[in-house]
Amino acid sequence: EYIDRKFGRKKIEYDFEELEKILKETYGIIVYQEQVMQIANKLAGFTLGQADVLRKAIGKKKKELMDQMRDEFINGAISKGKDPEKVKRLWETIEKFAEYSFNKSHSAGYAMLTYQTAYLKANWTIEFYTAMLSLEMLKGQQFYKKAPAIIYEARQFGINILPPDINESDFEFKIENENSIRYGLGGIKGIGINTIEDILKARKLGKFRSLEDLKIRVKGINKKVLEALIKSGACDGIIKSRKSALLRIDANLKFGSIEGGLFSNVIINKEDSNQKDDENFLLKCEMESLGIYLTRHPLNPFRNLFENYRGITIEDLYNEEIKDKEITLYVAKVFVQTKKNSNKETYCILTVEDFTGSIDVFVPAGKYAQYKDIIEGDYFAYKIKGILNYDEEEDERIPEIMLETIEPLTINNFGSKVIFEISLDNNFDIDKFINFLKNNNSRDGFEIYVKINENGSSQMYKSQKFKLERKALEKLDELKWYLI
Repeated sequence: EYIDRKFGRKKIEYDFEELEKILKETYGIIVYQEQVMQIANKLAGFTLGQADVLRKAIGKKKKELMDQMRDEFINGAISKGKDPEKVKRLWETIEKFAEYSFNKSHSAGYAMLTYQTAYLKANWTIEFYTAMLSLEMLKGQQFYKKAPAIIYEARQFGINILPPDINESDFEFKIENENSIRYGLGGIKGIGINTIEDILKARKLGKFRSLEDLKIRVKGINKKVLEALIKSGACDGIIKSRKSALLRIDANLKFGSIEGGLFSNVIINKEDSNQKDDENFLLKCEMESLGIYLTRHPLNPFRNLFENYRGITIEDLYNEEIKDKEITLYVAKVFVQTKKNSNKETYCILTVEDFTGSIDVFVPAGKYAQYKDIIEGDYFAYKIKGILNYDEEEDERIPEIMLETIEPLTINNFGSKVIFEISLDNNFDIDKFINFLKNNNSRDGFEIYVKINENGSSQMYKSQKFKLERKALEKLDELKWYLI
């Protein structure tokens, strides 16, 4: 609306002549808190003190105070001879503005920052995301909440985020090549900056060839650091598997060969090549050492479903007010923090994430007892139903969820019917599609519906002959489909 008015595509009209002087610079649209103060003063007869109270109510998003001032504003404007319906409409505009508003100086600062970062993101994309990840990493715990969304967005631009590597990574994130960012050693939990500096200094003399070589050349490196490096994937280039390397550490501690005791020069036993890293083990390793899922994600098997998913994401909870109190989210487990209430009952804060961000879910004692095996077990992807509320803080509204139900996530959670959208205008190979259905037919599979688009119109058909095997959806990259 603002842009259309600025370029003359829409006519600027004012319900009251007083508004033109106040809103002319912003094309008739309320943009700044100071404009609300001027409107309240000129149209409703507010003193500057009252107008400032209104500004504070808007800035702090205090609904009760806003409701109280509504009557004062409307009655004041009507007493000055203003049309009641137009006054009410103006107040509704002010209320909507109050949902997201700033003073003029704050807005100018944000606008400059937005222009600058938008330019960098558009023209120096990989540099932008590298700097952004390094900056957030230096902020500490906040990094683990923000990194997943940043990494997900970077990948949408075709940028690869490579795992940490003892022989390649620096302290901060760095550009590895024209479309890859290397994870920084500083982003690994449990490793201090002094240890990282010692690693980088030793590496100048040559790359590390083995855990023994790392231990000998970096003095003072201990079990905790080695475990963190191995679990994060930083040592993948010098070990056979993370599981076998971790077992070697524990097996040799009694001889001091890792910790640097009496037998510190003893060669550690060779790795057991039969110890393979399964998917759940690797997920657990990354979350413990990096605080995020990096090279794999519990929701990856459902990625195509999310691309066609029409529900709520965590990003939606932060960016808009969700009207429904009971919501459903499809998420991955990040962290479980158990606590005791005043009755000494155990409850927990369950931190979860999707591809757009992370959020804390409050699990009361009763729900924790009911779902403990699911929350604490080797499940990493969940379907969660919960009650949504917003915590009003000084500068923002923080979404909070209280758990109602939780269950391990499977493809069945998304629906029992699959709809394929096919366009016959694009030389679609219908025979190949029918053969696909034949080869993946299953009595217990999804009901199949086909929406055919042709010449600007569409028709829906239900297959009477086939049901689609559930695993078959993972093979579909070329077709548009979704579950209901």
